[in-house]
Amino acid sequence: MKAPRLEFNHLSKTFAATRALKDLSLLVYPAEIHGLVGQNGSGKSTLIKVLAGYYESDPGSELRIDGNPVRLPLKPGEYRQYGIEFVHQDLALIPSLTVLENLRAQDLCLKGGWYISWKDEIQAARDLMKQFDLDLDPLARMEDIAVGTRALLAIIRATDAMQRKRGAGQGGLLILDEPTAFLSGTDVKRLFALIRQIKGRGASVIFVSHDIDEVLEITDRVTVIRDGALIVTLPTVEANKEMLIEKIVGHPLPEKDSMTIQSESTDDLPPKIVVQDLSGGYVRGVSLEILENEILGITGLHGSGFNDVPSLLFGALPALTGLLTIHGKTFQLREMTPWKALEAQVALIPVDRRGAGLVEDLTIVENVSLPVLKEFNPWCLKHAKLRANTATLLKDFEVRPSNGENPVRNLSGGNQQKVLLAKWLQTHPSLILLDEPTQGVDIGAREQIYQVLQNQADSGTAILCASSDYEELAILCHRVLIFSSGRIVEELKGAQLTKENIAQRIHID
Repeated sequence: MKAPRLEFNHLSKTFAATRALKDLSLLVYPAEIHGLVGQNGSGKSTLIKVLAGYYESDPGSELRIDGNPVRLPLKPGEYRQYGIEFVHQDLALIPSLTVLENLRAQDLCLKGGWYISWKDEIQAARDLMKQFDLDLDPLARMEDIAVGTRALLAIIRATDAMQRKRGAGQGGLLILDEPTAFLSGTDVKRLFALIRQIKGRGASVIFVSHDIDEVLEITDRVTVIRDGALIVTLPTVEANKEMLIEKIVGHPLPEKDSMTIQSESTDDLPPKIVVQDLSGGYVRGVSLEILENEILGITGLHGSGFNDVPSLLFGALPALTGLLTIHGKTFQLREMTPWKALEAQVALIPVDRRGAGLVEDLTIVENVSLPVLKEFNPWCLKHAKLRANTATLLKDFEVRPSNGENPVRNLSGGNQQKVLLAKWLQTHPSLILLDEPTQGVDIGAREQIYQVLQNQADSGTAILCASSDYEELAILCHRVLIFSSGRIVEELKGAQLTKENIAQRIHID
């Protein structure tokens, strides 16, 4: 039997008084797709950063690659000499460069020399992409490439680097860290086909994801990490969704019926929010109503326009036409700006929480306080009151760690999202606009976020949730509107609101 491709034993990592990894062991076999799951803050990212040479593990940690001992700590970039490559969620692609330049930038920089045969490089890029059934113009700019295709390209680039180090069919290890976070269902299927093709070439893959359904579909074995410790590793065929979720969070989740709020009809309630003839982005003449106490879901395939609606209503994306009525007051959406939206008690929770929702270099206190500074005497800020207000919010929203002086960049994705919700919900908005509210958030944090949103709806807040997560829509929403080609083509409610039915209706339309 061949030696494991990767073997960690007694892996530990301590930050000050916090043990992020606790005597953890991990085995990844040759030509295996191995799932790695756990809540945000469970230790997955720390493990990956030890392997990347970004963190130094504690003394006593052991690493073997293909049966050979490897001295820790690894130097940054040293992993490449062992045939290991990473593809992170941000893909590390440069939008202003071409496909060819993104594929070959690192090698061309390291290669040196005074002459580059661009004709040969273009042909080499075409040959590489052809191996993986990807048809792209090597001279196309990355910013013009669809996001799903970019993910495929990033994986192909990493696989090529891995194979050139080890030789085609000679193994290697590819670590995919949340590769599907921003992909449509169709793009996920394309990516899975590529992952299976890579496995067929003899490489191993570590697949890190919060989507349990995806893990169950694509992996051969799965490892659960909780609080820095190994909980279980087992063949995926022996696992099911409920078991994995319980292992991840450490307790059974409530039955779906107890988490679902859509069963309570809102049909008899008056509309609180009215949108008329909204156009802009991919949206074409959309009208909709959100009722009192209602969470209204909108969804569709990538490019159908549903994801543009929150930004258009908030003024973050310019609208061509449209009216928004809140509490009987009507706003021209072509004149809407984020500042006017805030004055109208509208809050936006954007999909890009790190780039558009939070200031990563500021502390939690500073981020949370931005919308309410005027309430704390702008001429002479009372910092003690700001800290006290933030401490209360962090407790209410169960943010971990709860130190308000901690920079937001140090928080996990789920805790960043809870900070973002705390930041805006303290303003008591009449309308909350959500764009993929739990993307990249673990199952435990999702449970908490769903409860926060349910409480907001129960208190009278209208909520619009744009999501490509069909299970999320089925759990959260009273109604779901399905978009196609920029228009609403169907409404689902009541017994129609199941994950399977939403997916089916989207792909039919």
